[in-house]
Amino acid sequence: METYRILRDRHIPFVCIDVDTPEDIPSVTSDDSEGTHQLMNYILNQGHKKMTILSFRPAMLYHEQHYSLIKDIRLQGYFKALHQHGIEIKKSEIQVIECTCNEEGGFQTANEILTGNDLPSILICMSDIIAVGVMKYCQQKNIIIPQDISICGFDNISISPLLRPPLTTVSQPIMEKGQVAAEMLIHLMNHQKIEFHQKLNTQVIIRDSVSKI
Repeated sequence: METYRILRDRHIPFVCIDVDTPEDIPSVTSDDSEGTHQLMNYILNQGHKKMTILSFRPAMLYHEQHYSLIKDIRLQGYFKALHQHGIEIKKSEIQVIECTCNEEGGFQTANEILTGNDLPSILICMSDIIAVGVMKYCQQKNIIIPQDISICGFDNISISPLLRPPLTTVSQPIMEKGQVAAEMLIHLMNHQKIEFHQKLNTQVIIRDSVSKI
């Protein structure tokens, strides 16, 4: 909030991306919660019950207590679907584990949890880049996807359809967010009215990395 105040006090036009902001601060977000909600519905309809969600480990302390991190918004979508299916997290075989959001983080976390024979049926990675690290670990350990374990991600980055198997994920309009934010900023610089909060749609992309139980 301190940064917001400084920018406003100096009358510097700005637009936030991927941040829930107060009514008077412009922002562009994608509907991540609905994306993870639809993804979890798909996962549950495939019969998965024993699952591990690889959430983000924040890179720094987050002091803005009144506004959600991206990870919180995405978790809301997963949990909403679970609740609608009558599944209580505490009484289920569902774990939420924090993971550094990069390929190495995915690899290391997979190394910590994919030991022994008691594997989850699916790893739900909160980003595709985490999923890339998980899949690399599985390949090294001869864990076959999706026969031995299913994997899914979020973002639909360019490499996702090229992985083996291609990654089931949620597509968010990354380029469009930047374009919309730039257009909003230009309007603000020209003292034109804008819609202060724009939320863009996400879409579940079903590929071959998630199997039916």
